[in-house]
Parts: sequence; C-alpha cells; structure tokens
Amino acid sequence: RIATNIHVSDAYLAPPIHTPVTLFLATDHTENSYVIDVEAWRKVALGGVTPIEVPGNHLNLIQKPHVATLGDLLRTQVEKMMGGAGMKKTK
Repeated sequence: RIATNIHVSDAYLAPPIHTPVTLFLATDHTENSYVIDVEAWRKVALGGVTPIEVPGNHLNLIQKPHVATLGDLLRTQVEKMMGGAGMKKTK
C-alpha cells in the first residue's frame, strides 16, 4: 500500500498555484519515508514556499511530544498569514 501511494504521488504533476505554501518537514526519517523536495514545490507554488522543520517523523509528527511543537508552529504561521487578526491564545 505504501509503495502504491509513493508511485502515485511520484507520477502526479501538480499544476502551478499562485498562493504561499508552508511545508512542515519532519526531521527524522523512517525506512519507508522519503524527503520532500522543496525545490520541486518552488516550481509549482508561485506564491513562495516556506519550509519549516518539525521534530519527529511522518508517523509520529501528530503524537506527543511532537504534536505540541507542530501546533505552535502552525499557530505561528496562521498568525503571520492573518496578520494576527482573530487569533486568541487559550489558557
């Protein structure tokens, strides 16, 4: 199943988009993971690409303890994109 997903994603040719893209890149790699090609994204994301490294791997990125870091980084990016409008920190 993973091999099929990789084959399909490698064969897909994305059309250009005119919006900024933020890539959250896992710093740890498992045997079956592959590295995101940031330069390939730059060719299709004409609004610019911001790569951000996040601790963990593709599988545990959304689990403790890494999910807290990912959440903070996501919040920061959303605040930047919205100019802080409508964003409140919860207790």
